[in-house]
Amino acid sequence: MFNAGDKVIYPLQGVAEVESIEAKMILGTEQRQYYILKILNNNTTIMVPVDNAEDVGLRELITPEEVDKVVDILQGHGEPMASNWTKRYKDNLDRLKTGSIFQLASVLRDLFLMKQNKELSFGEKKMLDNVKTLIVDEISYVQNISNSNVEAKLVQIFGDLQ
Repeated sequence: MFNAGDKVIYPLQGVAEVESIEAKMILGTEQRQYYILKILNNNTTIMVPVDNAEDVGLRELITPEEVDKVVDILQGHGEPMASNWTKRYKDNLDRLKTGSIFQLASVLRDLFLMKQNKELSFGEKKMLDNVKTLIVDEISYVQNISNSNVEAKLVQIFGDLQ
């Protein structure tokens, strides 16, 4: 269970702060406990039922030691991807929905490597940008460094991601 003030990861949204834990009755259902989360990169507020937190992928930030594992994944060889862009997009989206930064890192790596050989679809380009932002934000919080410093590390690994 998380406490008010904890930093957590909400899948596909990024780093959030648990503002409070409140009991609420919504649409006449029985009263439940909710995490009130503030997504830090856009100030959006989200309510997540405490008893569904694990199911939606709410998790703690990675540890500083796990950042090295993320870098190893980013530097690794890519996974084979479907030739059909809609299948690739769905497969990558499924990996992103897990909330795992390790899955995010593999999607970023695979899309970047694919981009070296062929044009990405509009959706894949947007996904590449979103995944990069999610990874940069989490590593930035974990290592207590600026987003621009993390982006500089990504440039060292990949070159220009644009």
